[in-house]
Amino acid sequence: MQVTDLFIYPVKSLQGIRLAQSELRMEGLPFDRQWMLVDNRGGFMTQRQLPKLATISTQITETHLVLSHDEAGSISISLAEVPEQETSVRVWQSELTALDEGQEVSDWLVKAIGEFRGQALRLVRFNNRQTRPIKEKYLKGDEVSQTYFADGFPYLITSIQTLDEVNERLEEAGFPAIGMERFRPNVVVDTLDNPFDELFDRNIEQVDGQYQLSIRKPCERCPVTTVDQTSGERETPTQPLALLRELNPLEDKKGAYFGGNAILTAGEKAVIKVGDSLRNEPIHANK
Repeated sequence: MQVTDLFIYPVKSLQGIRLAQSELRMEGLPFDRQWMLVDNRGGFMTQRQLPKLATISTQITETHLVLSHDEAGSISISLAEVPEQETSVRVWQSELTALDEGQEVSDWLVKAIGEFRGQALRLVRFNNRQTRPIKEKYLKGDEVSQTYFADGFPYLITSIQTLDEVNERLEEAGFPAIGMERFRPNVVVDTLDNPFDELFDRNIEQVDGQYQLSIRKPCERCPVTTVDQTSGERETPTQPLALLRELNPLEDKKGAYFGGNAILTAGEKAVIKVGDSLRNEPIHANK
């Protein structure tokens, strides 16, 4: 088994960045979901509500986060100049404080994607004076884990083997194949033992023992997977969700699942690289 791709998404629900390698941290890959968009009540905004967010690209330079859009041009946000204005935000059940990146960025977002229900969105940065721990029920023993603005876990692992299975079935049903970008993973591997094995608890370890990621929860998918990640359009609104519900191998859960939510269980500050050889160990049988 090998790592075939690595991705970060500096701003939650905007376009991602493909990497050749990255340091591993408890909170996830550096810069992953360290920013997000919020409405005037602090509620987080994603492609669930605004598919057009997929049309904004992101770049991390040595000094700036750069957002770009075909119609609005680019805007740069300093990495070193941390905003002072704090604001209350929500990510699902998490109540947090965040740092507002200011009016200029908000105005640029209006030029890029317009307003949402009559209001301009704001870009906020994670406030590092706080932590956002992973729920204890997903941890084992004395483990600790935390994340930034990801839905619930610092890492999402997917496999090409599972995507191939999904695409084969989509094409049999007369639908076009889709790319892995629909699922917004951090770590992509080529294969496990079977398609959808990444839905089940397992340890995935670099063969020389440099790091270990542990899958702890299957990732239930939402309408973001129906959005073309280049155009921001939903050309086939029912897929791949309908097919994933049909293929769901989980005996105790209904719904559409693809990929495994994971934590880092060994190798803080180790480097993960595309091409790394891995081995996987199921924590318990999936039958």
